[in-house]
Amino acid sequence: MQIAFWRGGLYPRSPRIDRMPNAPGPTVASSGIDIATTTWGGQGPPVLLVHATGFCAGIWGSIAEDLTAHHRVIAYDQRGHGDSAKPDDPGAYEWERYADDCLAVIEALDLGTVSAAGHSSGAATLVLAATRAPGLFDRLVLVEPIIFPPVPPGTDTSSSNLLAEGARRRRMVFDSRDEMRERFTAKPPMADWDPRVLDDYIVHGSSVRADGKFELKCPGKIESWMYEGGAHHRGYEALCEVDAETLLLGSDSVDSPMPIEYWRHLSERLPNGHFDALEGLGHFAPMQDPDRLGGRILRFFDSGT
Repeated sequence: MQIAFWRGGLYPRSPRIDRMPNAPGPTVASSGIDIATTTWGGQGPPVLLVHATGFCAGIWGSIAEDLTAHHRVIAYDQRGHGDSAKPDDPGAYEWERYADDCLAVIEALDLGTVSAAGHSSGAATLVLAATRAPGLFDRLVLVEPIIFPPVPPGTDTSSSNLLAEGARRRRMVFDSRDEMRERFTAKPPMADWDPRVLDDYIVHGSSVRADGKFELKCPGKIESWMYEGGAHHRGYEALCEVDAETLLLGSDSVDSPMPIEYWRHLSERLPNGHFDALEGLGHFAPMQDPDRLGGRILRFFDSGT
């Protein structure tokens, strides 16, 4: 099933209400791993947000603010990210473990039936979790989920390995957050991010060391382990088992990992799937235009269209 493409400004954003700033929520235990949660408050049915590889819950801030108009909004740091635990074992980062954490957060916070949005690996996490808990999710929004067809033995997965190698070489420590901002805005992909999102990443995605320098919270080694596992989970088969009404958002940008026809194909594998094209945006659409994404997510959660 398809619905009409969405263009920025076509659907008006809902009026804002008074809301709480994001605040730390309870720490949730998931198979011995501590998972940090964040809340923005809000009134109405719960919404859960799941971030992409290398980032953190706080990066959803601008979108979360829109959603609090009609929903209570919660996010969490995926294991290895943000303020969640970071076990030094590649086996701890098999993608099914991320689904474990998602389900543990929903249960521990007593969210009941929940709507959820995920970006990239976070979207794949929601697919894996949804198939293990039928009926748990009401509506899902998947922004370019990292879900690929099964990899036959002997297939070249060097592109994932290139991402992994880049993550291992990533600079982790900066003299100041101003230096971080200057470096990040100098080149893609962060150069075209909304400044509010970049500030959220810099504030929530880094910590102050004892020597006064600032260090990114997601170690490059852990990010590389996630990239290496991205082509080897069951998400492609799992799409056919997702019972929630689901909106899949995909772009036609050159920085998207797959062509737009592939994103349409994934939406057609969903039993209750809808598709929208993110025209003019790329894989980092939630960071590039959070107002547009927030409005679209809110509309789907509220009306299913």
